[in-house]
Parts: sequence; structure tokens; C-alpha cells
Amino acid sequence: MSLIVNTLYDCYDYIIGLYKGTCKCFDPKDPYQLDYNTSYSGLYLNSLHPLNNLVGLENCENDQLFTLMDEARERAIINFVTDTNALLSVEYKLAYQPYMGVIGRVKHDDDRDINTTYAGVVMRCNPIKSGVMKLTGISTLFSYTGTVTLTIYDNMNNNLGSYVLNTVADTLTYNDIQDIELPLYSDYIDVLEYYFIYTLTGQPRNNDLSCNCGSFRPTYNLLEPYYTKPKPKEYGWANYVMVGGVETDSLDFMNDDLGGSLDMNGLVFHAEFRCKIGETLCKDSLDFVGDPIAGAIAHAVLYKAGFILADMLISTNEINRQTMMNHEQLIAYQKEWLEKYNEMIEYIVSNVDVSKSDCFICRDHYGLHRAGILA
Repeated sequence: MSLIVNTLYDCYDYIIGLYKGTCKCFDPKDPYQLDYNTSYSGLYLNSLHPLNNLVGLENCENDQLFTLMDEARERAIINFVTDTNALLSVEYKLAYQPYMGVIGRVKHDDDRDINTTYAGVVMRCNPIKSGVMKLTGISTLFSYTGTVTLTIYDNMNNNLGSYVLNTVADTLTYNDIQDIELPLYSDYIDVLEYYFIYTLTGQPRNNDLSCNCGSFRPTYNLLEPYYTKPKPKEYGWANYVMVGGVETDSLDFMNDDLGGSLDMNGLVFHAEFRCKIGETLCKDSLDFVGDPIAGAIAHAVLYKAGFILADMLISTNEINRQTMMNHEQLIAYQKEWLEKYNEMIEYIVSNVDVSKSDCFICRDHYGLHRAGILA
């Protein structure tokens, strides 16, 4: 498990190659591990007719042309992800609405009186496949000025990293942190829990999770987690996690049942929750051997990259004229590639197994119709 926030586009790295051949003078990645002739799908941009007639590739004579091809591939991947996400959202609706805000109240009027070695907060996750929690900041409310070292653990006893947070006596103190992205689902455990723990060297203030009043009262209950129940929009985070304060003398988070209180123990979390809808199509990598959808994705990216490269060749004056092709011919092929691209993404969205994630539920199709993505 990593706390690094990865871009969804990383899943499509080298889905197609630029040029099937050997050319040591050009490597699009710097520093690179792979290069222009790496293709996980076996498809290459220069094999798409009539781009296979471009002059200057086979002898590495035109770095500018390679650069345009690399840019076309990158833009095609971005377009593909955007377009398929849009079509998925037409076909289905989000099972969980995104949330951005804070967890924990600022109101406090006294110091806590904690006698254990450690204190902090537990977040028990709604096990949503492809659901993520991103922390962008953590505010502190403590009785003293100084620092507190917060360590994140999960309930498989993994130490996920430590963060030094500033504190100012009796004052809400915001700490900007490197974005922390935590998955809400794991194949290795039924329900993920995250523990945000610090060693007590002074007392936190007595801020809490909620007023525990009104129609929604977020009581920490393992038998009836409140993320399964309706709740007001201002508690949108509670669709994703159940939160509670913890005090403990042990760092065994796999075997100890710590429960959770309404106390936030001096912590306020600035958080975002969402579902990575793009993981419905690709998570980590694509299986070009056993999954026909992966092959369709590669062809879609190939056609879109060809379309984009043709636009570049038509509009640029920087490429040597001997590599240029007949503009009318390129425009005619662009129309064909765009049609094939739209066919591919419609096939993909119609046949993908949406159960790979928990992001979507079926939408009522009455009155809806399918339309292609325009260039």
C-alpha cells in the first residue's frame, strides 16, 4: 500500500509504442526505463496507415517527429480516460457522491485528561472498491505550543508513515501536508481501518466529531456502522468512513478492539473522498492476453493518437517537408480514425465489467440515447 497519489494515466503507460524498430537516439522518458519502441499491446503508432509512410523515422533522422508522436500518445490517453468516464456516467450513476471538507469540530472549552500512552483517531472504512480518502491537511488543537508526531497505521499493523504537526496552545493550527491517499478497500482484510496515533506529551483539547444532536448522530458502532445509513449532506464523509477517538497503551491494531468515541483528541482532518471511476477500466495494469476489453482500449488509444498526430502534421511548419503527407489524405483518414475510436469506446463502455469497482449503480435509461464523443 502506498501513500503516493498516482495519476490514473499511469495505468496506460506504453499501451502503444511509437515506432516498431531500433533507434537509439530518442527516448521520450527522462530518466527513462522504457522507450519509443515499447508497446505492451503490440500496437505501434507508425504502423497505422498511412503514418507508416512517414519519412525520417527509420533512420532516426527527425527527433521533432518522435516528439510529436509521443505528445499525441499522451494526449490520446488523456482523451480516452475523459471520454470513457463521460460515457460511463451516461450509462450509470455514481453510487457515492464525492465529498470535500473537514472531519471534526473546532469547538473546544477544556483540556482532555487522557492517561494512556497514545491517543488519536480511528477511521473505519466503508469497503468501497476503488474508493479513496485523500488527506490534504491536518489541524491541531492542543494545550501546548510545540509539535506532535502523528503516525498512520492500518489494522494489518502496517506503519504507513509519520508526520510532524505544529501545535499552538489552545489554538487551531493548520498543517499543510503532502497529499496522503488511502484506499478504502483491501483484498487482504474484510474492513480496513486507519489509526492516526501520537504519543501523549501533553493534553489535546476536547474538540469532538459532532454535537451528537439532530437527525444524524455518528455513534461508533461496529454492528451498525453509520456509513450504511442516510445522513445529511454536511456529513458526506460519513458515507465513506466511521470515525472515533481512541486512547491506548498498545500499538497492536490488528488484535485490539479499541472502539471509538466522539472525541477527536485535538485533531481535525481536511479530507476528500471519491471513487476512482476510471479504475472500472484499468487499475494498475491491463491484461492484453486474457481481457478483450484491454485490446479494445489499446486500439482506441491508437486511433485517437493517429487523429491527434495528423492534426499536428497538418498544422506544424517545423517538420521537414519530406515527412509531410498529403493533407487531404490525412483529413480523410482522420474521419475514419475518429469513427473507429468512437466505436471502440462505445464497445468498451457497453461490455466492461463495472463490478470491478463499486463506483457505479445502474441508471434508468428511459429517454437516454448513446452518442459518440466529438473530436
